[in-house]
Amino acid sequence: MAVLAGLVPIVVVLPVLSWLDRVEPESVASRVHAVLWGACVAVLVSIVVNVAVAFLVGDLASSVISAPLIEEASKGPGSCWRCAAARSTA
Repeated sequence: MAVLAGLVPIVVVLPVLSWLDRVEPESVASRVHAVLWGACVAVLVSIVVNVAVAFLVGDLASSVISAPLIEEASKGPGSCWRCAAARSTA
């Protein structure tokens, strides 16, 4: 059930990104990379860090402070890596 609830935002996000893509088109590979990085790598990094924070500081600090900061910060390197890869091949 949680997986289905987690997929609900994709129904909104992907059409909006497609609409925005009309201005400066990106390849399908770039879009797939961004979605998979945010859904897989960023979440895994967040789980590891948040479990450590919960163990050291407590569940409240982990869920309120650490979780959003770490998850959003771990999405950035994926975007930077994809941009650098696109520049080197262009």
